[in-house]
Amino acid sequence: EVSEIVDQSVKEAKIDKKLKAIAGIWSKMGISFDEDTIPECPLLGELGEVLERLDGDSLEMMGMTSQGRFIEFCQSQVDEWSGKLRMIDAVLGVWQKVQENWCRLEPIFMKSEDIKSQLPDDSKRFEQMDNAFKDLMND
Repeated sequence: EVSEIVDQSVKEAKIDKKLKAIAGIWSKMGISFDEDTIPECPLLGELGEVLERLDGDSLEMMGMTSQGRFIEFCQSQVDEWSGKLRMIDAVLGVWQKVQENWCRLEPIFMKSEDIKSQLPDDSKRFEQMDNAFKDLMND
């Protein structure tokens, strides 16, 4: 019985240490912006390191969740961090998709007089979205 308690305590301590490490890393995690490609609109920079860390920590959370009774003491923290990591993944995914679409459409609608004359309504609508996107990215 004593050995079971010691074993459980050791596993709980490992889980607690991992949770604190993950929280510490993400409290300092930043993303970079490319301000050179389009000077008036900073773009989301390279995310390789962030996404790699996100994948690793998400797997770590899944591993913790499978620990059963050993995570009972910190189940709420594990659930909280699992949710935070899923949210980061979702936000970055949408952000990348929006940015990719904007980068593809911006030269078509904003720099082509031919398109502006052929599709005036669409061009005006895109111009509004262009302004909103640039304002958002500059905040």
